[in-house]
Amino acid sequence: MNAEENKKNELFSGILLLLMGAFMLGGSGIFVKISETSPSLIAFYRALLALPFLFIWMKYEERKDSSQSKLDKRYYSLLVLEVFVLL
Repeated sequence: MNAEENKKNELFSGILLLLMGAFMLGGSGIFVKISETSPSLIAFYRALLALPFLFIWMKYEERKDSSQSKLDKRYYSLLVLEVFVLL
C-alpha cells in the first residue's frame, strides 16, 4: 500500500509541477510584451539565468543516481560553448 501511495504522490507532484511550468511559460509572453528591451535580449537573460538552476538540478540528479558516470571536462566545455553561442 505504501508503494501505491508513493506512486500517487509522485504523479500528483509531477502534474502540479507541469501545470506550474505551463503557467509560467504562458505568462512570460506578457512580460516580454510590456518590457522596454528587445525580445532577443530577454531570451538571452532567461537562458543565462536558468543555467545555475539547471546546474544545481543536474548535480542533484547525479547524486541521487550515482550509478551514472561522472561528467568530464568535455561536458563543461560544451556548457560554456552554449553560453557563448547565446551571445
